[in-house]
Amino acid sequence: EASYRQVIALKSDDATAHYNLGNTLRELEKLDEAEASYRQAIALKSDLAEAHSNLGGLLHARGLGTKSLDCLLRAISLNPDSVSFRWAFSINQLFKVYLTYDDIKKSLHRFEVELTKLQEFITAERLDETAEVVGKSQPYYLAYFEIDNKFLLDKYGEICCRVMKHWQEKNLIAPVNSITKRNAGGKIKVGIVSAHIRYHSVWNAFLKGVVKNLDSEKFEVHIFALNDKVDNETELAKTTAKYFNAGERGLAQWANKIKNSEIDIAFYPEIGMHPETFKLASMRLAPVQVCSWGHPETSGLPTMDYYISSELLETSGSDKFYTEKLIKLPSLGVYYEPLTLESSDVDFIQMGINPNTPKLLCLGVPNKFSPLHDWVFIEIIRRLGDCQLIFMNDEKGASEVLERRLKARIEDAGLIFDRHVVFVPQQSRQGFSALMKSADLLLDTIGFSGFNTAMHAIGCGLPVITREGKFMRTRHASAILRTLEIEELITKTETEYIDLVEKLVLDREFLHNIKCKIKDKENYLYRNENAIRALEDFFEGVISGSLKSEVQN
Repeated sequence: EASYRQVIALKSDDATAHYNLGNTLRELEKLDEAEASYRQAIALKSDLAEAHSNLGGLLHARGLGTKSLDCLLRAISLNPDSVSFRWAFSINQLFKVYLTYDDIKKSLHRFEVELTKLQEFITAERLDETAEVVGKSQPYYLAYFEIDNKFLLDKYGEICCRVMKHWQEKNLIAPVNSITKRNAGGKIKVGIVSAHIRYHSVWNAFLKGVVKNLDSEKFEVHIFALNDKVDNETELAKTTAKYFNAGERGLAQWANKIKNSEIDIAFYPEIGMHPETFKLASMRLAPVQVCSWGHPETSGLPTMDYYISSELLETSGSDKFYTEKLIKLPSLGVYYEPLTLESSDVDFIQMGINPNTPKLLCLGVPNKFSPLHDWVFIEIIRRLGDCQLIFMNDEKGASEVLERRLKARIEDAGLIFDRHVVFVPQQSRQGFSALMKSADLLLDTIGFSGFNTAMHAIGCGLPVITREGKFMRTRHASAILRTLEIEELITKTETEYIDLVEKLVLDREFLHNIKCKIKDKENYLYRNENAIRALEDFFEGVISGSLKSEVQN
């Protein structure tokens, strides 16, 4: 940053320096300054296509979807042959935050149309260029629509695998289709490929339990850590795994490292959140490849054989939502250790929180709140009168779009927004613990349920109200509550959800009894070895027994 600022001090009209400063500031999460730098670069050199494109990406992250598309269209007009610009334009049809349900419908239609155009645009001559682009923008926000996305993700997955198969052949990395012959009694090699070997929702929810508890007499764990962020959890993984592979590597080095490790199973705990993970998952680098619910949607990739979920996260008809074969581990399906729940001192009054009114936590990121459900909050305010809904700001500013939308809706309903809604800054884990211990209820986000948030709330003794749906991503909190045998907090409709909020807030004895049940049964959630043993049985079966023929077919 200092170097680019020095260049600009010496030559203030250098558009490229302003553009590069914008890239640097974005990496540093100084988003207001990054946006200003991109705009200055464009003001100095209006045909700098990359500046238009990167500004579009920044605006998309900030929840400004329409403005993002305008920037990308400008970039495409300046360089119509760029795969990168067209790829980003296709993916960015899926906005982070929506203002209306009509916007959602239009967005989904445009995404399907642009995906078809992209498929046709990527000719054989453009495969090399496209390989650089795969994974940089992903349809991550598709999961926040409560619909069956299998068709769209299957279409997207076919594009990615076609491109990465070409890349794999060009780089002379032969696909791995057969299981390496082992000595009698040899251990099964499980390779975990992830950018989240650290304190992170993917690690916390289930990956930590797998790494720590797979039977070392039967399994040899190889970890391929794609991210250079490290903490105490990373150190734990290093001491637990048989082999820990990390460090700065390019895609070819990672692909060869995974292939040459001769693992039997490549396990991707999430696909859809990290560029390099997605590129590697789009190739065949192990004879058996499985993914799981770090990102709770089918991957859509024909290179993935199995999707590991659980009985309580799925329904009897869930198989049809996956391109992979669905594996349901028993019950909640995870080995989860209790969180440390120390609290920090938080000045709630300074945040705008009223200590004397019922506090209802709405702690999802902005993209979890669909405009379809804004009426639920309005009705809760109407019924309770005296209450405060507590949302949280995100790091990129998309929460400002959500706040404006809710303010308009609530005030149109004749209610006073500032009396009933507050957006608080992002908190540390200790800060969230303090917030949860002082609140009355956690309102699980409708349409995309929170797993780690619900676990954290239960650990703090805070009741969680959820509206369960048919997709796994709508069932995280309900799976937790069923494990606790507190099904009275699970609702099936938005009206039931509102009724239950009203009952819990107004009937303090009922609320007290629920809190007692949470305290009595909390340990049902933790250290479930049955989930690990079932996962081991699956791994053994797929390699040497009953499931082997399915992979070969």
